Amino acid sequence: MAHLNNANTLQYQEASDSDESSSSKELTTAPDVRKEVLEEYDEENEEEPHEDSRVQFKPLLNENVFVINKSNDTLLVALTRKQRIFISGTFCLQVVKGGVLYGHTHYNASKDTYTVWHPLCDSIPSIQSSYFAGWEERVYIDNEDRDLVECELKDFPCIIKLHNPRVDNLLQSSELYPEAGNLWKNQENFTPNLTSPQCSFTILDESESQFLPLHITGEWLNTIERLGLAHKNSAHDMRVMVLGGKNTGKSTLLRLLTQNFLYGGSSQEELIYFDLDPGQPEFSPPDCISVNQLSRFTKVLGRHMGQPFFPVIRQHYLGSNSPQDSPHLYLRCIDELVDYLEEQIYMGTSLVNLPGWIKGFGLNILNHVIHRYKPTHIVMLESKSSRQYFEELNTDTLFTSSLRDNYQSEILNVQAKLNSFRENKFSAATLRTHNMLAHFHTQIKTRSLISYNFTPLVLQPPLQISFGNRGIQGIRFFEEFEDIHKDDIKNALEGTVVGLYSFSDDGCNKLKDNTTFHGVFPMLKNLPSEIMFFSLALIHSIDIGNKFMNVYIPSFKTNQLDRSSGTTWLVVRGKSETPFCELYPPKIFSNSNKIPFISHERRKKYEHIWKVRRNVMRRGHHLK
Repeated sequence: MAHLNNANTLQYQEASDSDESSSSKELTTAPDVRKEVLEEYDEENEEEPHEDSRVQFKPLLNENVFVINKSNDTLLVALTRKQRIFISGTFCLQVVKGGVLYGHTHYNASKDTYTVWHPLCDSIPSIQSSYFAGWEERVYIDNEDRDLVECELKDFPCIIKLHNPRVDNLLQSSELYPEAGNLWKNQENFTPNLTSPQCSFTILDESESQFLPLHITGEWLNTIERLGLAHKNSAHDMRVMVLGGKNTGKSTLLRLLTQNFLYGGSSQEELIYFDLDPGQPEFSPPDCISVNQLSRFTKVLGRHMGQPFFPVIRQHYLGSNSPQDSPHLYLRCIDELVDYLEEQIYMGTSLVNLPGWIKGFGLNILNHVIHRYKPTHIVMLESKSSRQYFEELNTDTLFTSSLRDNYQSEILNVQAKLNSFRENKFSAATLRTHNMLAHFHTQIKTRSLISYNFTPLVLQPPLQISFGNRGIQGIRFFEEFEDIHKDDIKNALEGTVVGLYSFSDDGCNKLKDNTTFHGVFPMLKNLPSEIMFFSLALIHSIDIGNKFMNVYIPSFKTNQLDRSSGTTWLVVRGKSETPFCELYPPKIFSNSNKIPFISHERRKKYEHIWKVRRNVMRRGHHLK
């Protein structure tokens, strides 16, 4: 877990990335050149993506696409002036010659390799040809391929290199969850002469492929540039909030701002990201919120859906994908995250990702976050329906923080970018299920390698963790289930996803005073403030006689569990949904009569069914 090293700044840099990015050096030494490049391409970005066929990329083998390593699906792609290419899936990107515009951020040719994540559930940003923004242009390619670049491709102003990243078996999630089979790439849409069927990415055809290109409006470009300039010139801390309803582009705009802040030529190497949307988290596990440390040395672009490794500063399990289920718990967790950062007197830039709940009590939540976070900039993504609610926000408050006195938030009103992709086959529930499965089936999660194993959990041996006076020494349910009968606790835990917390041994006496036994189960009255979120866990079964639980925990977390043999553990049971395909994998149990958690006994008519009659006023009930 990452920690704040001192009171003024966050220090983080991977040893393998000790060589400073050459593109970053050249962007800072020639800012005027970079600005001219961006201004030259602004007119092109204003056009609709499909209007000009001259800039659309058509892959032609041995003309503008060359296969230089079949084993890793390594391609050299040559782009003409202002030509753009769309790619879905996960891939590594290196700019070999010239430069590219990606999300309105310019990337020079360099040795840097970026891992890019482009799922088809979201709009796909283009990689657009540009020029080298510096004084001395170079070609960054191995000697064995240098003749190809400098001779056959010498007339192309931009050349990029693509290959599979070190992300193993991600596409195999479709074997367990077919609904997400084409999330990263269309499994049937690949060119045999270019890539293998196992390739993790696909070059998309703008005229034929079913996808949504990301079109950045001029208003959004102005907002990104304005905030990017404030980020570069900020002498104190900078705090950015993006507010908007559902499907208005909050996450997309935050992603563009994050990439611009990290790779747009600023001297700041780190950001702090408050990931406070449990239903659509960017960095957190499902149903969680967190504060994360982002570094330009990580070199991750696109919508990664929380799959790569990022240092986590603090994290909380909400047990639900919406703050509506437990708004008071949600606010307490936010207070703890903001207070923790305030104590560190962080000097850099931070951003906040919030849910799209802007009506009713959602306005109270937004006002509470504004009051606690004390933003310097608030971006409001306005639509016809949301404008009236934004007027009720308390945005004219004078704030005083540890680094500033008596300042007001700068308000930027921007038109929302509503999603018009009607053929999107991936619902929010489908994406949440995919993220939950990916979390539990991650074997290795490091900066250099991510590996998955989508064998159903019920076919794997679970871990055994004692409960009672050792191991798991506290169990907490949501408030409405606090009075659950002791005989129902076992059934209420088996087959469910829970949050696993660690607790310092120094506070054992405090924990005992807060615990009462319901039968053999240690039930917590309240959650102690000294707890630390460890991981999500799936409880397979409970042995009451021997007092242990059979639990599934992601493999990349089990090593940490082994090193914490003397730790006190707490379990929080929320409302997280267990993926049905995890309990009943169709390919495994289709011909079996004995299936865990599944009963073949037919219930009696109306058994365990409550039919609540609505209070509908009939004609005769109205007062005359």
